[in-house]
Amino acid sequence: MEIALAILTGLAIGAILGYVGAGGSMLAVPAFIYIFGFNPVQSTTAA
Repeated sequence: MEIALAILTGLAIGAILGYVGAGGSMLAVPAFIYIFGFNPVQSTTAA
């Protein structure tokens, strides 16, 4: 289930940022923190 959530989150972030033309970390870091429970250091490294 977590894999499916990660794929859907990645698709949503990719679609939004592709439309806006912004960098990926702008939405990926908060998604890692609030959805997947990463701490801020892990989320900035993973993004």
